[in-house]
Amino acid sequence: MVDALQRNKPLGVKVISLFGIALGAISFILAITAIIGSYLISTLISLRFPILVLGEPVAIFGLVYAVVGYILYTGDNWAWWVAVAFYGSSIIISMLSLTVSLLSIIPLAISALILYYLTTIKVRAYFGV
Repeated sequence: MVDALQRNKPLGVKVISLFGIALGAISFILAITAIIGSYLISTLISLRFPILVLGEPVAIFGLVYAVVGYILYTGDNWAWWVAVAFYGSSIIISMLSLTVSLLSIIPLAISALILYYLTTIKVRAYFGV
């Protein structure tokens, strides 16, 4: 079987991978900053419990996004399956979030486009699925 490094990686796979890594890193850094800021503010105003923020889930999501981007870049067969599952679940979460905010249409559209691209014949052939 041809090694992933010897095959020509489709440009879209490179873009999606780097986008995932960058977005994941930015999300993680911002979430950690929010967590630390929340703790510092609650300490300064002498609250018993830190102000609750959504920093923890965002930090975890950021790490997952970066990892999916990285493994997609490797070109391994199983990376395609992980990416399809991740972006498929992202579509479901975005659809559920539409009941709260119409802005969820943006990640829904992005995830749908990425999932569509990952299922094209050229990309499936690259990953060997």
